[in-house]
Amino acid sequence: MLLQVDRGAGTASSLMIFLYFIVAAFAMWFISLDWTGTIHVIARMAIFSALFVLAIWLPMVKKLDLNAGE
Repeated sequence: MLLQVDRGAGTASSLMIFLYFIVAAFAMWFISLDWTGTIHVIARMAIFSALFVLAIWLPMVKKLDLNAGE
């Protein structure tokens, strides 16, 4: 994002920091809910997010054919 603007980098940086704070506030709210096992919730979220990224990444590699240049 910062590489695409030739001026106003302060505005782009402020927007990015604002979004980081919003995501962090949401994450803190979500994990502070009354879970019976907070550690289990965090572990399940870590496993689910890793599987989600893998499920998106594998078809994307096939679609982009990143190994074609070798």
